[in-house]
Amino acid sequence: MTRRRRASSTVGSGSSRRLNTAYTTLDGSAGSWLGVRVWGQAGWWGVCAFVALLAALALARHLPALYKFEESPARTRAGSPDG
Repeated sequence: MTRRRRASSTVGSGSSRRLNTAYTTLDGSAGSWLGVRVWGQAGWWGVCAFVALLAALALARHLPALYKFEESPARTRAGSPDG
């Protein structure tokens, strides 16, 4: 039990954990508020469409980074037969 406590206390500082908790709480609150607003206006179909829109935005945000990673010189050298 003591070993676990020591290991978990060495991962990150206290202030970064508190900041992460604050961001998680704020994001959850904002998501709940928006979900209730959309549900009040458009019902479950609206909530589903809203979540699909957010997922598409997240995917569009991450795709450029994925392509940059796959096209990086270090990645292409590692996959070549001579490298």
